[in-house]
Amino acid sequence: MNFSEILTKIDDLVWGIPLIVMIMLVGLVLTLRSRGVQFLHLGKAFRFMFKNEEEGAGEVSSFGALCTSLSATIGTGNIVGVATAVCTGGPGALFWMEVAALFGMATKYSEGLLAVKYRIKDGNGKMLSDVAFMAHHTVVLGGIKYANVLFDGADCCGKLHFGDIGLNAEGAAFIVSASDACIEERRKNTHKGDFGRIRIVGGCKNYVGAPMFSALGAIRAGAGLTTLCVPESMSVIYSGCAFSGYTLDFLPDDNGYCVFCEDKAKDICQRASVIAVGSGMGNSEETRRYVEYFIRNFDGTLVLDADGINAIATNPSILKERRGARTVLTPHVGEFKRMLPWDHSVQAVVDFAAEYGVCVAVKGARTVITDGKSIAVNISGTPALAKGGSGDILAGMCAAFCATYSPFHALVRACYYLGKAGEYVSAHQNEITSTPLDVIDAIKHVV
Repeated sequence: MNFSEILTKIDDLVWGIPLIVMIMLVGLVLTLRSRGVQFLHLGKAFRFMFKNEEEGAGEVSSFGALCTSLSATIGTGNIVGVATAVCTGGPGALFWMEVAALFGMATKYSEGLLAVKYRIKDGNGKMLSDVAFMAHHTVVLGGIKYANVLFDGADCCGKLHFGDIGLNAEGAAFIVSASDACIEERRKNTHKGDFGRIRIVGGCKNYVGAPMFSALGAIRAGAGLTTLCVPESMSVIYSGCAFSGYTLDFLPDDNGYCVFCEDKAKDICQRASVIAVGSGMGNSEETRRYVEYFIRNFDGTLVLDADGINAIATNPSILKERRGARTVLTPHVGEFKRMLPWDHSVQAVVDFAAEYGVCVAVKGARTVITDGKSIAVNISGTPALAKGGSGDILAGMCAAFCATYSPFHALVRACYYLGKAGEYVSAHQNEITSTPLDVIDAIKHVV
């Protein structure tokens, strides 16, 4: 018997008169146990709706707590339920609803009291959550909700347990697991050209390391041939670091910033199967020209990251000029907001990907991945990745996986294994003192 069948059995048993009696009895018992709290302190409750208590250890106002409680309790189901009850039971239904509500006030008070009493504190004695209960385990019915894994909800829910209640979850988002990110075994009769010719275009005098992190990420993710395309005036710096398997190609520059050269851009397009552009490149007119050239002329897979995304932020419609070629964007939340400042919800990300025919991963502690049809949420990772350079590593890994997988599945793998590398660093080193190079080195232990 599955969870859905168990719920159905319980529903058949208690629905109707037994449920009404149970609600009334629980409310009556709690009213007696709390000494009629809903009667004795009703006036005080109304006063504190608009005036905060002068004493107390809470971290949210009384009115804020009330609004939070009501928002989680009252919905269209309540409104429809009342109307249905009146239509079915007549005026007498209102009397019984009022009686249930009267005793239900004690039930609601008891729920809130227990939630506050058992809130969890950190090492400094501060509540870990303002108004939400911090659970160690959460049972999610029907499917995992975005709030369970995104933003502060991830800290509040603890370990998630799925409860199947028979809902059809087709088309719903899924949490990326190891089975979704499995790496296919490579054939023996292969060469480096079979696993992608990756060009990493980026770098400037202020962000020397960014494109190197991308290149190293690509190599660790299995790229066959990785070439770093960086400013020519910085050739001494990059040549001294080119010992990890990537080659170098130099772009004309002015004082450490790349200058657009159509011949160079054309050569990159001809030699690459995947181009990742933007890491540490600088948000300039010259960067924009490179990005627009690749969008209009490159027929391989194009990965836009960092300044590659900033270059099109005010004109994302240029992405429609890709003519069916594969395009991947890896913005963090701030970069996505620049492209779509009025809405950055999950649905907005999905709609953006569908409209422009691209695959998007909006990076954060939890990463939303979509191609406009399928939606995945990656929850692997630790605060070890909350440092500059992690996004650059992801861009390189994504470019490498794009050489052998579709953009969506490449992003799923890149995000998952970067997160796992962060977890490895946290477990074996120290997530506070770790560096992007530690994360890059950890990739070999998790892929």
